[in-house]
Amino acid sequence: MSLLNNINFWNLQALAIDFVIIFILFVSLRLVKGLVSNVHATDEIASEDNFAFGVSFAGGIAALAIMLTGASMGDFGASLVDEAINMTVFGVVGLVLITAGRWIQDKLVLSQVSLHDQIAKGNLAAAIVDVGNVIAVGIVIRASMIWVETEGFMALPIIVAGFVVSQIVLTLASKYRVKLFQVKSEDGKSCMQQALEDGNTALALRYAGYLTGTALAITAASGFVPYDAENVWMAVVYWAIMAVVISGVFALLKVLAMKMILPGVNLSDEVDNQQNLGVAAIEAAVALAIGLTMASLLT
Repeated sequence: MSLLNNINFWNLQALAIDFVIIFILFVSLRLVKGLVSNVHATDEIASEDNFAFGVSFAGGIAALAIMLTGASMGDFGASLVDEAINMTVFGVVGLVLITAGRWIQDKLVLSQVSLHDQIAKGNLAAAIVDVGNVIAVGIVIRASMIWVETEGFMALPIIVAGFVVSQIVLTLASKYRVKLFQVKSEDGKSCMQQALEDGNTALALRYAGYLTGTALAITAASGFVPYDAENVWMAVVYWAIMAVVISGVFALLKVLAMKMILPGVNLSDEVDNQQNLGVAAIEAAVALAIGLTMASLLT
């Protein structure tokens, strides 16, 4: 009974409001996904049995959940109304940024293949790439929300700036993987985007793991740059510089780790040509492990 007497019922009410808004955002994601894809999400998954669409949708849910852990951290609002408004606004902004991240990956980064169209056709490789991208975006938005110490809506421009920084770094990481695929191909001219369009799920899995690991490295970079309310934009610039440096260290550690874990194995041939899902899964897991270790140790 004493335990019940110590419960702060105002906090319970605020938590209940947050949960309701979070569930509404999850439902909204289904509507947004269907609207963007110009299909009915339920029919596409259940009636059409489009596994790729379902996988892509699941990635969006995971990314939204990751992002919302950042939005829900910190103190509650001054009133229940303020708490509801704050959670709604930050949740909607996060949903918009996740959707923007999808568009950037589809139209600007992997411009030679339409992930949107490939997912609609049931291409699982395209869906896996999409999952890796949105989860990476969710991770860095969460990092931005935690890093920013400014309360209320004043934090939104800084969070958007953090998103821009992350997209620049993730784009550089993506371009590196695309170029590396071309260099290591037998003729030196093969296109990774064509391989994804052809359904190389092993390549997609490795790529998604690399993006997610890079996002965790970007999170680790925030631990080196303290938030400075008096010089916010300079702090953002420092974070951007450190994110590039830490992402480079992450890439190097990943290469070294794979050489020690699978010595003598031609990783490029196994994944790019033989479509070896086992090797791709190991590479993705190693990327996640290194990224998680950096994020936990450095933040």
